[in-house]
Amino acid sequence: MRNQLHYRGYTGSVAFSEEDGVFHGKVLGISDLISYEGDSVQALTAEFREFIDEYFLFCEENGREPDEPFVSPYPLRLQPDLRRRAEVAAYDAGLSLSDYVAQFLPSYDSQLKAS
Repeated sequence: MRNQLHYRGYTGSVAFSEEDGVFHGKVLGISDLISYEGDSVQALTAEFREFIDEYFLFCEENGREPDEPFVSPYPLRLQPDLRRRAEVAAYDAGLSLSDYVAQFLPSYDSQLKAS
């Protein structure tokens, strides 16, 4: 399972660049880009939370609603909790949601043809 950060209902990725010597990540499952970095786990976590708080402030100041976590333009309609779990599982597998779901479609298609 990949490391993740969680704050205010949002999930953030955690990666390490050996070349740059920094941790970095981005908020998963929203169309707005929120990325962060830090030279330690504590600094990364603090910047992740700070940027989420700043995102809410920015949205408020600009009269817009923040993206809801795990909402995407896919025409796949799932209950929010199932979608969240699928997005996190896809991230953990290193796949996009489309590629993750596509892994299961061949076996489902075989079941449909058999019935």
